[in-house]
Amino acid sequence: MTRKKTVIITGGGMSGIVSALRLSRAGFAVVLIEKNKTLGGKVSQIKGNGYTFELIPSFIEYIEVYEELFKYLGLDIKKYLNFKRLESAYKFNFSDGTYINAYRDKNKLSAEFNKFEKNSYKKINRFFKENKEKSAFIKNNILGNNSNPSITSKLNLTLKYFQLSILQKYWKNIDKYFTSEKVKLILSFYNAYFSIDPYKDASLFTVIPYEELSKGIYSIKGGMSSVIDSFEIILNEMKVKVIKGDEVSRLKFNNRNITSVKLKSGKEIKGDVFLSDINRIDFNKRFLSKKIPSSYINKLEKSNLSNSVITIYLGLNKKFKNLEYHNFYINNNLQSIVNDLKKIHNEEWIPSFYFVNPSKNDDTIAPKGYTALSILISVPNLKYRNNWEKIFPEIKDSIYRIMEEDLNMKNFKNSIKFEKIMYPKDWINKLSLYKGSILGLIPDYWNPINLVSQKKSKYISNLYFSSVGDIYSRPGVSWEILNAKIVSEKIISNCRV
Repeated sequence: MTRKKTVIITGGGMSGIVSALRLSRAGFAVVLIEKNKTLGGKVSQIKGNGYTFELIPSFIEYIEVYEELFKYLGLDIKKYLNFKRLESAYKFNFSDGTYINAYRDKNKLSAEFNKFEKNSYKKINRFFKENKEKSAFIKNNILGNNSNPSITSKLNLTLKYFQLSILQKYWKNIDKYFTSEKVKLILSFYNAYFSIDPYKDASLFTVIPYEELSKGIYSIKGGMSSVIDSFEIILNEMKVKVIKGDEVSRLKFNNRNITSVKLKSGKEIKGDVFLSDINRIDFNKRFLSKKIPSSYINKLEKSNLSNSVITIYLGLNKKFKNLEYHNFYINNNLQSIVNDLKKIHNEEWIPSFYFVNPSKNDDTIAPKGYTALSILISVPNLKYRNNWEKIFPEIKDSIYRIMEEDLNMKNFKNSIKFEKIMYPKDWINKLSLYKGSILGLIPDYWNPINLVSQKKSKYISNLYFSSVGDIYSRPGVSWEILNAKIVSEKIISNCRV
């Protein structure tokens, strides 16, 4: 009988978990190692005073990614997960008191856009049509398993990029369809908020607002931790060995192959294939500094990194009717917002921010009649500033004033019964995020042609990477699940179990 090949996965975030499920289903013996006492990484929880929060709240989008995974595993998704599509993807609140609700119903969405943009229904249709083609092209040609295309394939891809206006600048592309600065801002803000510069980067990323507006986003009963709970049950059923509360301290090698991992507990585990769900920069610096050229590590360190975030978790003793599930407050024009993510700030800075209210749809995460609210403030990563703890209290007070006065949430500050803040340094300690960067490496203008970066290490023959910043730098758990599919297929293809 042929021995099963063993895959050792370091990091039990969503991508690591899903990779373990897919590789186990494909016939590998799988060992999953997580340094924390719980799985999930960014999808884990914070609890306090009867309130439950996602560590890093995210959109639940691209439901077909979940459906494809469960189909591959041969399982009925309805037995494990309870999704509900939201009527409004998010609500954009502007500092002048106006707002736009991003409804999934096109007629309602058009009515919202019509506040600022005449004849918006036809314009939305044109925008959706182009991006439907663009989205299909990306999924069929870029997010596949062909990370080393031939010269002919590259030329054909490049030609298609021009045909679909993918290499047109993001803002210029949006400008083809809409004239209202506010409408263009909401179609650009989410990307800008996570380090994609609409004035410099490619229009490839217009597929993000298209997908969210045309297909909608979802909530899930019990929050994202219910997904992790379900996956952990399936891991156990599939006999995946899960090690929690321990971490890799060093690797052992035979030439260009990793042969085993040594854990802090002293245990050594041998394997045939190794998959890192830790960001690539941190992994290379910690474990491969003597095995790969220093110039490569230096190059990675100088690469574009996404922003970090400061997250405020608030337990409130009341409900606020004007809150949707996902909300944004936009304090300025887009150029100012983009600049905010590239400069040093002081206590007088008043940011734009994202705030999520899952207790609107889920009564299991806060006491009855109460609200569990998370506020995310996008900030430069620790390459630029490392003393946020010192200056943030006054910024936080400005945010609370905005919630109470600008957003008409009366007695907001007095309703706070639980408060916890996570700073960029905390993301390093909790999740090993390099410089506190939430998404790791990000694409630049020319990067989309090589959007799917090398899933396999350039220097270590049996090492692969699955963290979100290594394959497609977008926020959202769905992208982590997609990343796991891409890298798992690469391992399966190379190893042919």
